[in-house]
Amino acid sequence: MTWLPDKSAILRFRHLPEAHALSASMLETINRILQDKGLTLKVGSAVDATLIAAPNSTKRSGTRDPR
Repeated sequence: MTWLPDKSAILRFRHLPEAHALSASMLETINRILQDKGLTLKVGSAVDATLIAAPNSTKRSGTRDPR
């Protein structure tokens, strides 16, 4: 059985880096890993997102979605 964290557990986890002043060192570590791969991260944000099913874009074809 897999345990899924609830909202309060996720919030506690998200506040840990701030409480222990770890955000800067975490960003430095991530930047070092990305730089080794030829990438750079200058600014970032944590964003909550939900994936949803959506029809393909009709902008190119000029037709409407039949649904």
